[in-house]
This record gives sequence, C-alpha cells and structure tokens, in this order.
Amino acid sequence: MTASYDTHTRDLYSPIERPYDYYKPTTKQQRQLRLRNRQEGQHTYESFETLGDEQVVVGPFLPSLKGPPTASRTSPAGMYRRRKFKQNGGEGVRRRAAVAAAVAADGGVGKQSQQANSRRNRLHLPPPPSSLQIQAPPSPSSSSLGQSESIESCTGHCCCAECCSFEADVSELEQRQSDKMASVPANHANSTQGNKDTNGTTTTTTTNQAYRKKMGLERGLALDEEQRKAGGLLGLLPAAVQSQELQSRVVMNYIEKCRDDLGKYVYLRHLKDYNEELFYYSLIHNVERLMPIVYTPTVGLACQKFSEIYMRPRGLFITAKDIGRVRQVISNWPGKNVRVIVVTDGERILGLGDLGANGMGISIGKLSLYTALAGIPPQNVLPITIDVGTQNEHNLKDPFYIGLRQNRVRGERYDLLIDEFMESVVERWGRSCLIQFEDFANSTAFKLLKKYRNKYCTFNDDIQGTASVSLSGLITASKLIGKSLRDCSFLFYGAGEANLGTAKLLVMAMVQDGLKDKEAKERIWLVDSKGLVVSSRTDLNEHKREFAREAQQLKDLESIIDFAKPSAIIGASAQGGSFTEAVCKKMATYNTRPIIFALSNPTSKAECTAEQAYRWTEGRCVFASGSPFDPVEYGGKTYVTGQGNNAYIFPGLGLAAIGAHTHSIPEESFLVAARALSDQVEPSDTKVGLVYPRLSKIREVTLKVASRVLEFLYAERLATYRPEPSNKTEFLRGIQYDPSY
Repeated sequence: MTASYDTHTRDLYSPIERPYDYYKPTTKQQRQLRLRNRQEGQHTYESFETLGDEQVVVGPFLPSLKGPPTASRTSPAGMYRRRKFKQNGGEGVRRRAAVAAAVAADGGVGKQSQQANSRRNRLHLPPPPSSLQIQAPPSPSSSSLGQSESIESCTGHCCCAECCSFEADVSELEQRQSDKMASVPANHANSTQGNKDTNGTTTTTTTNQAYRKKMGLERGLALDEEQRKAGGLLGLLPAAVQSQELQSRVVMNYIEKCRDDLGKYVYLRHLKDYNEELFYYSLIHNVERLMPIVYTPTVGLACQKFSEIYMRPRGLFITAKDIGRVRQVISNWPGKNVRVIVVTDGERILGLGDLGANGMGISIGKLSLYTALAGIPPQNVLPITIDVGTQNEHNLKDPFYIGLRQNRVRGERYDLLIDEFMESVVERWGRSCLIQFEDFANSTAFKLLKKYRNKYCTFNDDIQGTASVSLSGLITASKLIGKSLRDCSFLFYGAGEANLGTAKLLVMAMVQDGLKDKEAKERIWLVDSKGLVVSSRTDLNEHKREFAREAQQLKDLESIIDFAKPSAIIGASAQGGSFTEAVCKKMATYNTRPIIFALSNPTSKAECTAEQAYRWTEGRCVFASGSPFDPVEYGGKTYVTGQGNNAYIFPGLGLAAIGAHTHSIPEESFLVAARALSDQVEPSDTKVGLVYPRLSKIREVTLKVASRVLEFLYAERLATYRPEPSNKTEFLRGIQYDPSY
C-alpha cells in the first residue's frame, strides 16, 4: 500500500485504533493497596497490546480486581482518563504501558508479575514494541500516601539508584528488542498491525518469536539463513532458498501434472490455508490457468463434493436454528473489520440446483476473486452460508453431508432469519459493509433485492452482475456487426435471474441511447420453459410480465427464431445443448454475423460449445460463453472464445463501493461498469473474436472498472468518504492488497 493513502487504508481495512489506557484507582482501599504494592516493587500499571485484529489488556493487574476494569465514556473515571490523555499528548500512558510491559518481559517481581507473565504466555502476546520511548518508573518509596509520587511526575532523569538501575535494564531490553526487530521478514504490512510515529514511519508491533516462526513456516524456503537463524527455524526447513516467484512455479508445476480438476482445487485450497500470500501471488500471475479451477467451472464440482472434501471451516454457517441469536453467531467471527460478504443459501448453485450447505464453496470462490482481482485484503472478506435445509434428497441421505438434515425453511421464519442477519452485519461492521447475494432461488433473489437494495450496501450478482457482464458483451458484439444496441433485437433463452436482469439493464442502456422505454422493450423477446413469453399467458410473474409481448404462443425455439428474427440469442437456461445445429443455422440465415451467447455454466450446462457455434455458422458468429473453451480453428483462422464471466464486474464494483464507503448501490452502477468493461476491449481482441478483454489483463481491467464506478458514485453524491480523491485510479491502486513477500 502506498504511503500517500495510508490514512484511508486504515479507515478501510484496519480495526478502530484506540490509545493506550490504564485504570486509576479512586477508592481509599485501592490507593492503599497501590501504595503497598509499589513499596514491595510490584507495579500495578496496566497496558494494552495488539493481538491479531484486537486489543487485549495485559498485566500486571491489581490483585483485588478480576481482569481489566472498564469505565464508561461519561463516567468520572472515563472523563478523567480522556482528559489526562489529551493533556500529556499520550506520552504518559504510553510510558506506563512500556514500563509495565518491560517489567513483565524481564521476569517481573512478586506474585502479580508471575501472573501477568503467565497470562502473556497463555495469549502468545508479542514483546512490547521497540518504537516506544521507555522511561523509568518512580522510585519505590516507604513514605506515606500523601508523599507518594504519581508516575506522571517521573521524567526518567531522577537521581535515585533504583530508577537509574531499572532504566539501564530497560535500555538493554530495548536494544535486544531492536535487534530482534531487524530479523523480521520485511514487507509484511498486510499481515501485521502498524503504528505511525511522529515522522510518519510505520513500525511493526507484532515481533515475538512465535510470530516469526509462524511466518517462517508459512513462507518456508523463501527465508534466507539469517532470517531462519533469527526466527529459530534452523533445521526446521531444508537448505534451499527459493524466491516467491520460484515457489509459484513449483505450484504451477504441480497443477500442470495433476490430471484431476477436483484434486487441483483441493491442492489450491490447502495452499491458501497454509500460505495465503503464495496462493494469491500464484493466482494473480496465472489467472488464465487458475481461475477456472478456483471459480467456474471447477467450483461447481467442488460444491457438489464439498461435504466429502471438507476439512475445516472457512466461513460462517448461519442456520435456521440460529433465529434470535444471529448476532451472537456474527460476533463469533474473529475478523474485526469485514468489508465484503458473499452470502448464499445454496438453493440454486450455478446450474446445479439445491446443494444446501455445500454451497459454501461458491462464496469462498467469489471472495478469492475479490482478493486476487480487486485487491481487497483476505482478512477483510467473509463467506457466509445461510443453512435453512435442502430439498436435495441425495444430500439428506448422504452420511457425509455437513448441513441441516431437513427440508427448507420458508415463509415468515426464513424472512426473519435474513432480516436478523442483515441487521447483525450492519450492527457489527457498519452500513458500508458490502453484502453480495449469491445463488438464491429466482423468486427469493428478486424479493431480497427489492427489499434491501435501498437500505443496505448490497447487490445480487446473479441478477445484476450477470446482467452487467452480458450487456458489456452485447455492446462490443453490436460494434463488431456494425450496429448500435438500439438497432438490434434480442432473444433471451431462459427467463431466470440472469436473463431477466440482463433484459432490464439492456432496456436502460437503449433508453440512454435515445429510445423510449416502450420502444426498447419491443426489441426484446423472452423464452422460458413453457415457450415464448406472451401477454396471453396467465402463469407469468411480475418480472416476466414486464417483457410479455403481444404475439402468438410458440414453444419450439426454431419457430420462435423464424417469428422474431433476432440479431442476438442469449442463453442462460442451464439446459445443455439447447442451441442445436438447426438453431445456430437459423440465426445465421437471418444475420450476416449472428450473435450467439451460451452463458450457462458449468460447461456441462452450456447451450452449445464454441467449436459447434463457429462450425455451424461457418465462422460468421460472434460468440461468448459462461465457461471457458479452448480456441477454435476453422477455415484457416483461430477464434478465441470470450468468456462472459461475472469476475469482470463484481470485484471492481466491490472495490469502488469500499473506496466510496457507499451505503447503497444503484442499478446505474452496473450500466457504468458494463460500458467501462466494453471500452477496454482492444482491436487485437476483437480481431480474434473476443468481446471481452483477455483474462491475463483482468486485474488492471478491474481497477479501471472500479475507477469509473467510483467516479459515478461521487458524481451522484452516494460516496461518504471525504475528501474526494482527485485521481480515482491511483487512489484505488493505493488501497489494493499486494501478496508479495
């Protein structure tokens, strides 16, 4: 992260920073106890230290108190502490914290210090930061209470032997700590807590040997001999030293030799658990080869087998039994500053149907792309599954199934659970925490989107994300055939979340291009499982009825093409092989260059393959798919398939939402994202048949999409972060996660 945006990154990604604090006794009994302890050399000052994402209080403590005492902000004690902190600029309390930590680290004196050291060891706390200016404590005195000297009065330059002796010990300890700091692997700002000194320099506060060993075992052969020696890792690692780039090559070598897609997925998931930085480094630098494993199509197989390959929890499971206690479940997640959540109830995973709790795999996969493509730190994302049961009989009978063994909870109880979930998320992480709904059933997805879209920072990727990426492909495809969107007609095969969302966004785009709403809808035809969507049908829901046309009822797809004569056919039906040779040839009959999008995934659900589409249309079609296909050779020319992957849209949209601290995401954001994506398709891409930028450029593409969306959010006054960055792209680049060692 760049220094220029360090303040913003702390606002975005770090827990709330609180000053060091301590408890000042107020009763006579406590003052007497404090004096007696000081006379015996038992310091009673408390300090705060950082452990991971949270601050904990470390001793020594007053023996009469159970744990660290607290005080309300409005209580006399709380007001006194804040006033004293402001008066002395924080130096006094930091000095007290450093003294107490130094005493505990040096072995301490008496029973209290032994208790404190035991607590420190039990919590695996690091030593005190060397950046603190440690001053000597006051001299222990046997004088009366009225003569006792407050610690604030000790300047560190007193002439008493006890102070000077202790100061020398502290200086030696501080020097030892500085030497240890030098051995910590560099460039680890993303995994440690940092504090800024007066010069603006960031200093690491997590420096204990356990931390270094943890980092050593994670980074393995990347540590050189000096780092291994300083971290106590000699003999625990082989002799070879490998750079992160070489380690990534080792990862890819294994992936290339492994013939089983599920085996590749499991290997990468274990790599993420063991060495998160190497996982994301490899994914970023090999996105074309690894994204189909981390995400579609392999993630579909991983979800089907999720119970069989389950090893440990990687997210939150909120069940129907948690109604009334969802806040408690949310509070159990250790991350203190979650910025992005992907939540599913597993009822419609890709085109595979109801997978129940096994749907957790899709949330994990989506968030891996949020980090790899948008640069959102992995500690700031959270996958969640709402487990309300399943209608999948195979899962209910499977002894390995990890979810609730019951039929799905629906109706009022389901709504109460989702309401409580949304409220709990905002209560803990704020209104700007992005909640992405993923793979809910059609009716549920539309209902939840309508209910929450203006109250929370949320969107549905199946409806809005798919719509945006599909529209972007159609914008590019229309340019390739020499027409504008307003001059084309579109046939949507499948009337679920994806195609309905695309149709609505397409209408918005054509209206923006100059058509009226009614004129735009007259260029759209829908086909569902019962045939052409026409106004005479009585079985239509409100979303389909919006696009019902005055026409005769037709069921056969070839007959519908003859009737509508569309410029483009967009498949999102999850009916593999629906675009037959006859269908593709019909499209080629009415169009010199027909647009054929087979967007269903995984691959087994695709309406047709790339090879079939190009061969059946004699290489004239503009083709895109939802799952990846190999390049196709036809007529002496190589055609590269454009994959209409939501990953082009949702990571950039999420990055913009986080950067803006927006509290809602309007529909226009997805139109902005679609046009931004289309603008990045280069002539060299369209020359080989691509309607999307190459996947090898997707991280930079994501950044530019995010920048355009961020500009829109500020223009519409939906961004709450101030001041507004002048250079949006560099601002977002500055807050991106970098997995390099």
